[in-house]
Amino acid sequence: MMTTSRSHFFAPTKFFVLSVLVLVAAFSLADASTLAKTYVSKQPGTQPRGTEYVVSSFCSDETNDEPEEPVAFVAKKRHTSPLKAAYQWYLKSCTETPFRAKGLTSATIAALGDVIAQLIEKKATAKALNAARVATFFFVNMLFTGPFIHLWYTFLNTVGKKMDERFYNVSALKKTVTQVFLDQTLGTAVFFPLYIYVYGAFESVIQMHRLPNLSHATEKCRNHLWGIIMTQFRVFPLSNMINFGLVPFELRVLWTSTVSLFWNIYLCSVVGTR
Repeated sequence: MMTTSRSHFFAPTKFFVLSVLVLVAAFSLADASTLAKTYVSKQPGTQPRGTEYVVSSFCSDETNDEPEEPVAFVAKKRHTSPLKAAYQWYLKSCTETPFRAKGLTSATIAALGDVIAQLIEKKATAKALNAARVATFFFVNMLFTGPFIHLWYTFLNTVGKKMDERFYNVSALKKTVTQVFLDQTLGTAVFFPLYIYVYGAFESVIQMHRLPNLSHATEKCRNHLWGIIMTQFRVFPLSNMINFGLVPFELRVLWTSTVSLFWNIYLCSVVGTR
């Protein structure tokens, strides 16, 4: 858009300049449209009827003395639905800023799971909703769970690629079973103790307004860690077979977080209780 640097032009002068700009733009668009239609008509299989085209032309830089030939790129204008546009936006976010996108994904679903868990607890105990506990789960999952799972899934994806390089005819099923086995052994042994300690640190700061108390988290590990691991065996082996076998890499944290909604209701009721 062209703007004037002085604001005291006379009205006729403004009108004259604006008219010239409109005429130049109209002639330029007409020439570009003609060029686009000529180019499209030469392409096999094109259907000019009912089809709109977006034309973009580029000229030479101002530093060059001689202008270059204009280049026209013709692309079919696609009317994207809001749902598809949201999916494309989310996929782009997971690709360009994976820690932020996947952290927020995990945090939102975990916080929702805790709200549902508290509503269930409220029916039994008539307690008010604990907003600080919801905030604790949100920040734990945004700053720890989402980034951790992204890094862990990146490692498992690398394992699959190394299997392809080392064993030429390895099947997708063997790769998926290997990834699930690593996830349900090494992954659970590392993740869940860390999760309890990280939650304990955030709980101390957000809910109790004091420095983290590791002894409380250690007690939770002794009392609940084995039960948590055994309970997750009922959910995640099958879920991760689908996840690693069928779901695209960038959407695997979303899949796990979605499946974890009901799992988080259980987990919140365990580690969220003092």
